[in-house]
Amino acid sequence: MTGSRAPRSTASAALNTAAPDAALPQDTFPDRATLWLNNDQLDLVHTPDAHTDSDIFIHFHQGNVIHTGDLWFNGMYPLIDLSSGGTINGMIRGVDQVLELADDRTKIVPGHGPLGDQAPLQAYRAMLVTVADRVEKLKAQADSVKQTIAAKPTP
Repeated sequence: MTGSRAPRSTASAALNTAAPDAALPQDTFPDRATLWLNNDQLDLVHTPDAHTDSDIFIHFHQGNVIHTGDLWFNGMYPLIDLSSGGTINGMIRGVDQVLELADDRTKIVPGHGPLGDQAPLQAYRAMLVTVADRVEKLKAQADSVKQTIAAKPTP
């Protein structure tokens, strides 16, 4: 399952070819969906324009677990797939949604990296905001991409 804006061209952007039908999601939903598994309610929440335009995270209520998918790259910088509709501000909004659901006992499973909880996800969010703010300021100064990279906007 995926958010309803699943990209048609999930194959390599460099090849600019559409993925075969078998690789595309069979079930989609616009904002959220609920499933039940082993008497646990699972909420699937679409987070538009994050890593891609079809990311979701899954909240396992009974287990107090949230699987972030590619919203969270724990301990590393994220990959934001611009060619599939991803944005840093969408990543921040998606992480905010996860943090709203989490409490101090929630186990948070990242798409990449080790298991975590609120504290490292909050630090990741702060890093995303810092990078977004720094890059936005550099863009406003009309710096070239080369100048922006040389300014080292990442913490």
